[in-house]
Amino acid sequence: MEDKHISLPYDRLSIVLAFITLAMGFIYFIPAAGNVPTGNFFGFILNLQLDVYTLLIGFLTLLALAGTIWVLQAYPITQGEKLAFWQLLPQCILPVMSVFVFSFALRGMERNNVWWVVYAMGSVLFGIILAAEFYAQEINTVHHPLTTIGLIGLSHAL
Repeated sequence: MEDKHISLPYDRLSIVLAFITLAMGFIYFIPAAGNVPTGNFFGFILNLQLDVYTLLIGFLTLLALAGTIWVLQAYPITQGEKLAFWQLLPQCILPVMSVFVFSFALRGMERNNVWWVVYAMGSVLFGIILAAEFYAQEINTVHHPLTTIGLIGLSHAL
């Protein structure tokens, strides 16, 4: 294995992190939801809830998907080829799921100082996952096994 020095696109990463953390911070200011309407669909009880929380979490996941693809496309590929959207989707699953999980965790928490700690840790963890996914694109580096093991562990934790 050869050790290539590939630099993380900090400009793109900082913009994506800023937008995600700002949007996740809006969860703090939305009041708690009321009753959830339920429905029955072929014997399955469905909790149909379409409110501001659901729309914000949907917006957050789409924003995380777009930001992850934007950061991953900055990877220097041989002869300047750009990977298509669908070729990067497998590497987008973990960053998008981390934002989704932390958004739901923040939604259900009581608004106190612990909420801010979880918010900060979720933002930092999203940045670490995004950086690890960026570095995991290259298989022929020395850091690939360690990065892959860390991402597998985080995926099981989520």
